[in-house]
Amino acid sequence: MDWSELGASFDLLAGKSLPERVLELEAIRLRDAELARELFSLLKAHDSAEGFIEKKMQRIFSSLAPGLTQLEIGERLLQFEIMEFLGEGSLAKVYLARDLELGRLVALKVTLSQSQEARTLAHFSLDGIVQVYSEHLVERDGLNLRVICLQFIAGPTLEKVAGQLDSKRSLVQILESINPRKVALEPAALKWRERLAALDLREAVILLGIRLAEILGHAHDSGVLHLDIKPANILIDPYGRPYLSDFNVSTYAVRLASGDLQNMGGTPHYMSPEQTRFFQTG
Repeated sequence: MDWSELGASFDLLAGKSLPERVLELEAIRLRDAELARELFSLLKAHDSAEGFIEKKMQRIFSSLAPGLTQLEIGERLLQFEIMEFLGEGSLAKVYLARDLELGRLVALKVTLSQSQEARTLAHFSLDGIVQVYSEHLVERDGLNLRVICLQFIAGPTLEKVAGQLDSKRSLVQILESINPRKVALEPAALKWRERLAALDLREAVILLGIRLAEILGHAHDSGVLHLDIKPANILIDPYGRPYLSDFNVSTYAVRLASGDLQNMGGTPHYMSPEQTRFFQTG
């Protein structure tokens, strides 16, 4: 059997709907029955495992965050004025806010999670990992909220950028089309932007990948495992610099080695095999 063809066919079929899969598998069966049987078996196992993991994670996350009330635009929480809702995940809601005491824009993460995200981020000073400014505990609507004040990156997620990729535009042009925010001039960052602008799209994406590997390597060298690397957790600033965000389920390597799996989490499509095994057997 051609294993490279098996892998390529599986990747193609895994992203298709059931009716599309049936038609594709039938076409494959007519020319290679053995390949079709292997693909059917792999797809069946893939769907079963993915559904199991997603349901288990939903139960875990729902127990951690039973429901956060949406903050209103203009509302004040501590010294922060809510300006815009930026997004939400399984454990938190994130807002653009103005720190009225310091007069700067920040990202305000509101969560019920008892994770050590703020303490973890406080150990990093690398340009490429979102900085944490402060953490506050607030009681609101009978809930004990954890409010984390973070560096605001005025740019889209890599997930959003990936949805706009096309061969006719450079990465810089794509960023300009989806990021209307005005930011303060950073002369040092212009060199990175000029470097990206000189590359074609493929080369620019490779450069982003190299930079993200450096950032992640720094975290690992510091003994921290992010555990939820995915395009939605990577921010791209107006200069094209990538930032790693959302350390909500991160942990220290020594804890994991000792069997402390309390904060083990992640996203099914992006999990490492080690994380997948935990959710299948834990």
